[in-house]
Amino acid sequence: MVLISDDERRDAASWLQLVHEHGVSVWNSVPILLDMLLVVASHDSRSLPLKTVLLSGDWIGLDLPVRLAECCGELPKLVAMGELLRAVFGLMLLR
Repeated sequence: MVLISDDERRDAASWLQLVHEHGVSVWNSVPILLDMLLVVASHDSRSLPLKTVLLSGDWIGLDLPVRLAECCGELPKLVAMGELLRAVFGLMLLR
């Protein structure tokens, strides 16, 4: 698990660096944070190593899966978990 500092919480470029540095394969956030990562990743020559993406708590833009696939080289497993409370219960069931 990779956690970010308070200084990095709005810096998608630092997230991108951490994703590559640690070989992050599972991403779990609200859609807007993934969108921020993809904006930065679209200007980077490296493919994202993501294999599973979990999104919860908000509407997922129709362009997000296409952009995710472009940045990863192929579409990772994409799971839309609905509201946050349902997402927490869903993750508990995955354990």
